[in-house]
Amino acid sequence: SGINAEYGDHFLLESFKFKIPVLTLPMPEKFFLSIKAPVVRFAYNRSNNKYSYTEKSVDTLLCNIELFDKLSSQHHNRLCFIRDLSGRNEICCWTFYGGGKKLSEISCTSIMYATERKQTKIEFPEAKILEETLNCTLYQNNQNSSDSSESQDPYSSYWEDSAPM
Repeated sequence: SGINAEYGDHFLLESFKFKIPVLTLPMPEKFFLSIKAPVVRFAYNRSNNKYSYTEKSVDTLLCNIELFDKLSSQHHNRLCFIRDLSGRNEICCWTFYGGGKKLSEISCTSIMYATERKQTKIEFPEAKILEETLNCTLYQNNQNSSDSSESQDPYSSYWEDSAPM
């Protein structure tokens, strides 16, 4: 019973059927490696203002955020999605973990060297992000086939080892 009432073209949500952990403090990489399920970690930090942003950077950052929300809502029961707002140096970065190791990392930021000043450019490599997310599901499928007695909840090891959110 997630939908409470209809208001015009919009729906008001009463409750969500899943939770996505949000990190506000930096965690060591061993934390992500210790989670039994494959992990998709999305870190972004809009307040990193060393250089000004290019004209389209805000829009592409929003595209990355929307993709994370879409993927986490569709695949939350297969992968462990973590939103990292801890304020590291990463402006927009996707990191993928599986089988106790870091599988890949996609940095969506680069520095543009314009004639008068440097600017931060944020990109939206959607195809690469989807490909790496699919690769993570392969780790999840291999894990389930090799150990069918484990819990099917990808967050089970996270919730057991962490304080309640």
